Amino acid sequence: MLLLNLKSCAICQKYQYAKLRHSLNRHRIETGFPMANHFEFNIRVYIEDTDAGGIVYHANHIRFMERARTEWLRAAGVDHYWHQQDYNFVVHQIQVKYVRPILMDDLITVTARVISCKAASFVLQQNIYRGEILLASGEVTLACLNKELMPRRLPEEIRDLIQKELAQD
Repeated sequence: MLLLNLKSCAICQKYQYAKLRHSLNRHRIETGFPMANHFEFNIRVYIEDTDAGGIVYHANHIRFMERARTEWLRAAGVDHYWHQQDYNFVVHQIQVKYVRPILMDDLITVTARVISCKAASFVLQQNIYRGEILLASGEVTLACLNKELMPRRLPEEIRDLIQKELAQD
């Protein structure tokens, strides 16, 4: 495994909008190809996100992950699902491990990476970092429902995106 410098990585220079990181825990080069199934979104922590002690309230970690998932779809060119009437995504299952506190005024990076896909659902691994320090990790299963709130197949556009991301791992 080879750790790269941003200046020497043509792929990262081309895709700077994705803000790929260079660390031992993320962005690795294996057999000549960078980890492409990876999205990052930066969020500044405001006082409204914290308790009286200046520590982010535990439920806000889930809100931060939701924002990153929404921005992942937007960055991939998917017209967001609230603009249509045929389907909705719901969180079917979520597991969050709180590693270290997130503090007032931190600039955090929330990542999203597809780890599996079924006909009507998919699973994302999401992490929250302050710089290179892991603050929280989560695994989120999202289910697709039709307008009658019954399970339905993933829309082709989103299924194609997910399959493409999985193929890049």
